Parts: sequence; structure tokens; C-alpha cells
Amino acid sequence: MGEFNQHSHDFLPNEWPFKAPSNAIAFSTVRVTQDLQPILMVYHDHDDSWQFHCGFIKIDDKPSLFCLGCIYRLDPTVGLVADLPVGWMASRETICAPWKREPFKKDENDCRPV
Repeated sequence: MGEFNQHSHDFLPNEWPFKAPSNAIAFSTVRVTQDLQPILMVYHDHDDSWQFHCGFIKIDDKPSLFCLGCIYRLDPTVGLVADLPVGWMASRETICAPWKREPFKKDENDCRPV
């Protein structure tokens, strides 16, 4: 997984919750990053990448690349699932609801990142 070197984030060492660096690539959609829809689904993919979604994925959604630090700045509550094992996902009903965690099956025909 690559990293964004164009910018950096100055998180305090005890503030950054992820094992990956803050400039690691994360996948999302513009509905989260531009329309500011709440992050309600998080995937820690089988290839160790991360995805952040607003609770549903449409077939015509195009993935967008962001750095993990920018996603965390948008919604620090995703730090509560920073310890998700590879191959697990977390979801919640609203931004104030608790995260529910579960493994998800790797599908060779899956068109992730979205």
C-alpha cells in the first residue's frame, strides 16, 4: 500500500490510533469527503488497506484516494475501530451509535475498493 507524500499531519504520538502511518492511502467516496456524509462503514481489507463509507455503496460510486490522516481529521470517531483486524469491517447506524464489528469474506470477484 502506498503513501501520500504531498502533505503530512502533525498528530501527537498518543493521538494517532492506527498502526499505518497517517499518510497511508485510504479509500472513500466524495459523499464522505466532499458532501460530508457521516462515516458509518469501515473496512480493513484483506490487503491491509482501509475503506470509509457513509453506510451504503452504490454501483456507480467511484473510489477516491485520500490519506488516512485526512479521513481521521474528518471524523476522529473512526479511531475507535483503528484496531480492526485485517479482513474485518465495522458498521454503525448513526455517527453516535456504537460500532458493530464482524469479519467479512474475501471475494475474488469483489470490485473493492468500492
